[in-house]
Amino acid sequence: NFVSQNSVLTVSFKNRVLQQLRQFLAEKVNVVKKGWNSIFDILQPSNFQNNVETIQLSFNVLTLLCNDYIHLVPQISMKPLIDIIFKFADNEADINVSLSSFDLLWGVVREMQNSSDNWSYLMSEVLRLVKDTRNDVSQCAIRTFFSLMSSNFEIIPSDVITKFVSSSFPQILTSIDFRQEERAGDFELALQEMSHYTSTLWVKFDENPLFKKSFIPLLIEKATNFCLKCDNQELVT
Repeated sequence: NFVSQNSVLTVSFKNRVLQQLRQFLAEKVNVVKKGWNSIFDILQPSNFQNNVETIQLSFNVLTLLCNDYIHLVPQISMKPLIDIIFKFADNEADINVSLSSFDLLWGVVREMQNSSDNWSYLMSEVLRLVKDTRNDVSQCAIRTFFSLMSSNFEIIPSDVITKFVSSSFPQILTSIDFRQEERAGDFELALQEMSHYTSTLWVKFDENPLFKKSFIPLLIEKATNFCLKCDNQELVT
């Protein structure tokens, strides 16, 4: 990768490369057949050493791909695409880029063709960012997880739905320590979202025996502890 972080190219030259790549995709994207993963490698935010301007340029190219050309990305390249989106979410150079990366997932899920592997990977990556110490990112991850789940519930493979009940929901409840003052708001949002969507989709979730046996008792326990032990009474009430 000639624009990697170990490249001798200057930042200004990398900017030119990104600008030319964007122009090429806008004019001749149909000629791209097997080069998608190479394009994603070029866009990696780690290539640009936390230079905000260059990371923004790279993200703009990725946004163009996800918004206008996602239908051209083959299924074999879908996971690398998901991976690069979350690399931008992880990057701390620009919080606006991190938050905007979640928006790109909506285009991706429309093209995933009900792949269990891709759905499982995508949702696990969203779930991972629930634990992010940046409150804005954590809360965006929480909202995105439940919005993607509810909006696509009928097309998400059943084994992935089963995983939500058996491991994903409990992981959300146990990954945020509300006793840390700066995380209490994140936990409160997670409780709200989880309570809303589990009640809305109760009939479907109830098909999994772990829903009532394990998850609902855990939800009640965590909500009760939050009410009793959270120091921020404004959140509790």
